[in-house]
Amino acid sequence: MAVCEACGNEMRPASSCLKLDYRYADDPKAYEPVRYGEEQDEWGAGLGKNCHDCNCPPGAYHHAGCDGEECPRCGGQAISCDCEQLEERG
Repeated sequence: MAVCEACGNEMRPASSCLKLDYRYADDPKAYEPVRYGEEQDEWGAGLGKNCHDCNCPPGAYHHAGCDGEECPRCGGQAISCDCEQLEERG
């Protein structure tokens, strides 16, 4: 059983996470998370597939720590980009 640390929902039944904005140490702007299917790369949402990692459906927010989530600031992988977040989303 995989439970999201941010929203507390089980991730195997397809569900959306909460809309939790990103904030960065060197930037006062709040960035809205990228919804699944709006990423620069196509991960399957266009074919109606759920996210390969967190199982969110197309148009939903990825769950905290998902390896498919795009950083809304730099466009890289949110869990491994160099943007310094002020705090974890979850």
